[in-house]
Amino acid sequence: YDVYLDSAMSRADLKLRHVFAKHNSVVNHIDLSFDGAFMQSNCSAYELLFCDISSGKQITSATELKDVRWSDWTCPLGWPVQGIWSGNMDGSDINSVDRSHTARRNLYLVKL
Repeated sequence: YDVYLDSAMSRADLKLRHVFAKHNSVVNHIDLSFDGAFMQSNCSAYELLFCDISSGKQITSATELKDVRWSDWTCPLGWPVQGIWSGNMDGSDINSVDRSHTARRNLYLVKL
């Protein structure tokens, strides 16, 4: 399953830069870093993969990206969202997440 990485200033300039073909199932979530240098993605096989946008190469060590600021967090897998999973859940229990951009904490009181 592939993720096509494009970059352009306008639609007319849109050009395929890289194909990130590392996932073993359908890609469900993609997040980009604030600076646009990195991508993280989740798939239906519950993989969390990372990519260097400029080269299209996979980053296999999550530790390399531990200090990266992500512009969004929609991936239900990853360190910042591990607290939403309880021991008796399978991967289908949580389909999406969305991180707040405010500095305030909600003390984890919201569970839907």
